[in-house]
Amino acid sequence: MPPLLRARTRSLTRLRAALLRTITLGVTAGHQLLELDELREVPREESARVLPSVLRALTDRDVS
Repeated sequence: MPPLLRARTRSLTRLRAALLRTITLGVTAGHQLLELDELREVPREESARVLPSVLRALTDRDVS
């Protein structure tokens, strides 16, 4: 892989990781700090079950 492409891939990887952290923090803030009914009414186990598939959908490499 050419160095420029490698650097771009690393940059995109860091961006994806930052976005996933931000989304996870947003879910936590929405639940704990903002007390959004849509999040608070759902049992933690259900959120924990659904969140990984949401994050996987966002990181699917087939999506442009």
